[in-house]
Amino acid sequence: MMTQSAITLPETPVKKGDSWETKQSVELPFGTMTISSKLTYQGVDSSSGMARIDMKPSVNMTAKEGVPLSLTVVKSEGKGTVLFDTANGRITRSDLSLTMEMVVKQFGQTVNQTLKQETSMVLSP
Repeated sequence: MMTQSAITLPETPVKKGDSWETKQSVELPFGTMTISSKLTYQGVDSSSGMARIDMKPSVNMTAKEGVPLSLTVVKSEGKGTVLFDTANGRITRSDLSLTMEMVVKQFGQTVNQTLKQETSMVLSP
């Protein structure tokens, strides 16, 4: 969950409308989940005074060899917002909405599953 909401900031300054890509991988017992995100700087958020970054993630799954469970991500859609405190160099808030359609196969059974996840993280003062 933390990895899905994490971002990598660019090393060079950005201006409103600039975008960049990030990718994180998470090792699971049955495979590797890869989260790719397009991030776009939206300028300073008027209500918080923080830098606002919009996030558009997608998730993919690669199965491990020899594992009796197979999980395939058929479709993933998401959107999120990150508020970044430029004065202190830290994220103060992150909100993410993610929907994944998956096919799970195990012991000869196939299950179609839709997972809807809402994640909010706030830095406590």
